[in-house]
This record gives sequence, structure tokens and C-alpha cells, in this order.
Amino acid sequence: MVLMFDVETAGGVSFRGIADEDLTITELTRLAPGQTLPVRYRPAVMDHYVALARDVDPAQVRQLSDEIASRKPT
Repeated sequence: MVLMFDVETAGGVSFRGIADEDLTITELTRLAPGQTLPVRYRPAVMDHYVALARDVDPAQVRQLSDEIASRKPT
């Protein structure tokens, strides 16, 4: 399945990311608009290809999401 992401990095860079992922039916049914998912990307290349970072600790994802959200104007 090809997924398109609006990626916001810890460094403040935003870009549209594309991932080609194999998802189980369970993972597919859990996808929702606006959901935050960790991805890996290649900052030196910035070719817009990303991959789901399935091995990242959920606590780290929450912390980083909170950091990014705190930078956005309210």
C-alpha cells in the first residue's frame, strides 16, 4: 500500500512523504486521518520517501509529537 504523509521533523522541516508499506489487515483498519506515526527518512537525500518506524518506543513518539505541537502557533 502506498501511503502519503505530511511529515514534520524534530528539526522543524516539513515535507510530504511517501511510503510503500506492507500492512496487515489489522494495521490497515487502525489507520485514521490525522494519526501520528513515526517515520524514518534520509535528510541528506530528501527524496520524500519515508518508511514507517515500527521499532520506535511509543513514549518517544509522544514526546517528539508534543515538542512539534508546542512549536505550532495556537
